[in-house]
Amino acid sequence: MKIIHCLAFSLLLIPDPAPAQSLGRYCSMMRSTGAWALILHDNLSQDPCAEITKKFGPEEKVQRAGLYATTGLNNVVVRCGADGEDVLLQKADGAKAFLEPFKAASEEVG
Repeated sequence: MKIIHCLAFSLLLIPDPAPAQSLGRYCSMMRSTGAWALILHDNLSQDPCAEITKKFGPEEKVQRAGLYATTGLNNVVVRCGADGEDVLLQKADGAKAFLEPFKAASEEVG
């Protein structure tokens, strides 16, 4: 089982404005178990927050949601630790900007 001990994933800024056809949507949720869920879509028509809420239930809390550049550069910040004292920054193209820090913030729990 993977437990992610982070408070929030958020997109700081898309460095260069991206045309709508190259934007996607993201949603991250902190579950009551302390685990995290992250869903990315490479389009604007699918709603990752509706999907994540349907999967885990309305009582779980969406932490961050927004748009990201699917083919361009993104800057993502991840706050981890009990009070968000650990900060991970990632600058990468497309979904890699989210997936690499999500993986780094995960740990295998017995």
